[in-house]
Amino acid sequence: MSRFLEDLRSLSSAEEFFSFLGVEFNPKVVQVNRLHILKKYQTYLKACDGEGNGESVSRETHKRCLERAYADFLTSDARSEKLFKVFQSEAGKAFVGLDAILPLAAAECSESKVNSSAEA
Repeated sequence: MSRFLEDLRSLSSAEEFFSFLGVEFNPKVVQVNRLHILKKYQTYLKACDGEGNGESVSRETHKRCLERAYADFLTSDARSEKLFKVFQSEAGKAFVGLDAILPLAAAECSESKVNSSAEA
């Protein structure tokens, strides 16, 4: 593994990625959208590198991907980008399947039986 990749893997905050790759940024934009920017950066890297681990792309490509992800959030927001599941569902519509409800109902029913036998 190259020294660049070792250094890249040691980064933990969005600001560290920006500084390490030499990308200028507005701290207010990054503060509000840090996870979304890094997720979009990862998406762009995967498009450049089939495996998505970034090992076969250059430092310049990493920089361009981060710049592009950051630029997306200068003109957009997290809801519009829909990177995370919470933003992917339609507004006001949620679906809970019966497979999620039935085990809860069965457990509640069993608990009621146990409590009523203990009271008797």
